Amino acid sequence: MPRPLRRWTTPALRAAVLWLILGVGGCETCPKPPPDLDGHPGGARPLALGTPRRDQLHCEGGDCADWYRLRVEQRGELVIDVAAIDENASSAFYSVQLNSHRNEPLGYGNQVGFGRKRLHWSSDPGTYLVGIGAPEKSRPFRYQVLASFEPEPPRLVVPTTPPPQPRFESISAEVIEIEGRPGDPRAVLIDRGRSHGMRPGLRGRLLENGQEIATVEIVDAYSDGSRARIEGSLQAPITAHTQAVIDVPVSGNPGASPAEPDGSPPRSD
Repeated sequence: MPRPLRRWTTPALRAAVLWLILGVGGCETCPKPPPDLDGHPGGARPLALGTPRRDQLHCEGGDCADWYRLRVEQRGELVIDVAAIDENASSAFYSVQLNSHRNEPLGYGNQVGFGRKRLHWSSDPGTYLVGIGAPEKSRPFRYQVLASFEPEPPRLVVPTTPPPQPRFESISAEVIEIEGRPGDPRAVLIDRGRSHGMRPGLRGRLLENGQEIATVEIVDAYSDGSRARIEGSLQAPITAHTQAVIDVPVSGNPGASPAEPDGSPPRSD
């Protein structure tokens, strides 16, 4: 007679059969852990300024980093504070870094106490990325992150005081001589000189019956008279009644006449 088949009911056999049924490599029907979207800068979650946020990392379970996205609207000081909230915070190992919106590294947090790190950054307006990372195969680590911002103080605008406008005293003088060809005068001699503040470069005008007929410039100044060049064309002939009015800059008392360059006092008319 044929030998009866022996029943394989050992635990090892049952495990082998189960392994074959489920397939090599694991369980297709078992629930898979959700993807860690914020483990990369591209999946960063929003972080509001001034609002603390709590979370945890568990690198041993695949969650090794959390990324946050925040925005500042003006220039100022951005501060990122991270604190471990585990019972033994002093033994927590983690990193804090700040990246630009293009994921360019900008700075890293420094240790400021047991389980605490802080990062300072002088920020311009824009979006920033904050990354908190745990070492490979580390145990669960709970933390709190707080981003604060101090705007740059407004620049003090000191109003500029415009320079004082130069003041002039109009000195009237008589025309005592005309230079040039008849009908085409080029200069005039007047009876006011250095003692009345005349000096080369001063400008004025010739008046006939109160109407301006030409502009003039002092080119030579003497003790008792000056020579003034006529600029442009005359609007009317020069007569015995023509007056020269020269604008002389003054300081202090507008009515005071400046002293002569050699230090002699003004001469009275």
